[in-house]
Amino acid sequence: NTCDHIKMIESGRLVFDGTMDEFNHYIEPNTLQVSLMAPPEIKEIKSILGVIDVDSIDQNRFKIKFDTKHDLSEKLVEHSVSHGWRLKEINMDKVSLETIFAKLSKYKQN
Repeated sequence: NTCDHIKMIESGRLVFDGTMDEFNHYIEPNTLQVSLMAPPEIKEIKSILGVIDVDSIDQNRFKIKFDTKHDLSEKLVEHSVSHGWRLKEINMDKVSLETIFAKLSKYKQN
């Protein structure tokens, strides 16, 4: 059988009680990866409202950290079309289980 519900207890206190889907979405992802066939300079990507930082993975792929208050995916698609960046792929990064457990248990990661 596959687990479909999680209860997490920390120091005798229930800190999470929900479905696997709720657990996986407990922390909203704040990074995504894009593949652009005609990529701009990194400073152009950084100029998009909501972008915090951009790292180059290789010549055509970038990891973008963003402010979760903005719908960055839509903005990236719009910029790609209007500026000819030729967006090939866009993927939201998943938050690691360690990060979720740390947030739930208030553990500070170094």
